[in-house]
Amino acid sequence: MGQPRHQAPAAEGEPSSSNLPFMVLAVLLMLGTGLLLAVAFGIFSKDTTPYILLEHLGSAFIVASTIGFTYEWLVHKKREALLRAFAEDQLKATSQALDAFVATTPREIFSLLEDIATRVQDKIPTLYVPAREEGSEYTFAGSVEYFTYLIAARRPEVVGVLREWIKESSNYKLKFLASDFIGLFKLTELRDDIKSQVHWAEWETTSWEIKAYRLNYCWAASRADPKAMYGDLAQLMRNTPFEDIQRWVLFVPRQMRDKEFLVVIREYLGRDDLTPEQLGWAVPALADLWEVDQRGVRGIVRKHKSRFNNDMMANEMRKAWRERNLSADVMLRAIGIGQRISERPDPFASDVAQ
Repeated sequence: MGQPRHQAPAAEGEPSSSNLPFMVLAVLLMLGTGLLLAVAFGIFSKDTTPYILLEHLGSAFIVASTIGFTYEWLVHKKREALLRAFAEDQLKATSQALDAFVATTPREIFSLLEDIATRVQDKIPTLYVPAREEGSEYTFAGSVEYFTYLIAARRPEVVGVLREWIKESSNYKLKFLASDFIGLFKLTELRDDIKSQVHWAEWETTSWEIKAYRLNYCWAASRADPKAMYGDLAQLMRNTPFEDIQRWVLFVPRQMRDKEFLVVIREYLGRDDLTPEQLGWAVPALADLWEVDQRGVRGIVRKHKSRFNNDMMANEMRKAWRERNLSADVMLRAIGIGQRISERPDPFASDVAQ
């Protein structure tokens, strides 16, 4: 957004637009007076056309200027009164809004969120769209702009409320929503609190609810890392044997398109134990990040060209790119497989058309 434009002040001696009508009227008055003086001094003989014309024209100029001065003065006063009244109304409305904002503390606002979050059955509250599983989450994404202003103005109070939400004894839905706030707004004050609660012991027998908030804790702590954003998440994807964790993490770019997330995909694809199916899970994530960092996406695919250079992976790429209304041709050509694949029928074309 460009810098605000300021109107340059009128140069010294240059009339402002508000004084222009009065100057025109003053000129008319002087012209009328001058014409009548010319008639009075007998420049022209009476009963002649020039005499009559100048006499009537001078009178008309004087009458017009007199009416004009009166009108402008009255209108100007009325205009000023209206502007003052409007300014007072605006000031009053702004004061009332500020008073309401001050009166409604973050604790009261988050108390309302807490009530909503804990009452909705079998659904996890989130700040993001789309949902990971249809019907399993509901979102406050429409209020993110408001939360942005609230945290900017009252960050310590918000942090205080969220610190209570992320306690071990808190409801898992509040833990999940709190970590959304921590990750989205990078609330570094709470990073260590949630990171200490992340562990993968007995993961396979852990309930879905606990898995959900622990994974979100891991993501939020990693995104809020001031030293290496997504560094911890990248190491997790490099080492974790659990496929549900891999798929959960690779869904992140659908909700938040951070180009820094490419380090996570890069570490994941660096593994030598990935099956073709697991390799395919990374393709939609790459497509989600295509518009924010095409060079980075091409670099990753080129590095693993031998793994992507086959019909199955190329068609997976084309499908993912088309689902996002993008063209994969540039990327496919960049890694040397676009020409060969483009000559073959696309098995997903009919699905996309429908």
